[in-house]
Amino acid sequence: MKRIIVIIVMLILLGGGGAGALIRMGIIPNPFNPMAKMSASEKAAAMAEASKKVYVPPDSVMTFVDLREMIIPVVINEKVERKVYLSVRLRVVKAEKDAVENEIVRYESAVLDTFIPYFQSYFSRDHDLMDLVEIKKKLNQIGKKLYGEKLIDVMLINMFEQRFGTLE
Repeated sequence: MKRIIVIIVMLILLGGGGAGALIRMGIIPNPFNPMAKMSASEKAAAMAEASKKVYVPPDSVMTFVDLREMIIPVVINEKVERKVYLSVRLRVVKAEKDAVENEIVRYESAVLDTFIPYFQSYFSRDHDLMDLVEIKKKLNQIGKKLYGEKLIDVMLINMFEQRFGTLE
């Protein structure tokens, strides 16, 4: 009886492997992913659409200005409840990189001035998750206000919070 079961299992494995190989080689159609039958005009339209989506590489290297990691304390009820760690990189115009690097302290100071009261009110309203879209928008606004057209975008690299005390 054991031999019959082993032989049946081996035949099932052999048949499944053979069918899989035939499907993979395209000899028999795949019943789990049937291909739609396309007419010649539909194939030509699909090829024309695919040729429009050609990858165009960038013409120059992106220029970044790295900032130090910023630690923003969240003060609630006169004690530091948590800290928010913020890692940011500025994408700038290549010719203006040195000018932005020389004034990077102004950006860091503006970020701290903006986000200390922001996080204080945000976390005092019982929010658990940070709104990354809003934070990136605020970072971009600060950068555009300070640097204008020198700044292309602000890249939010990493952001997390560290809570203090007992976790509930």
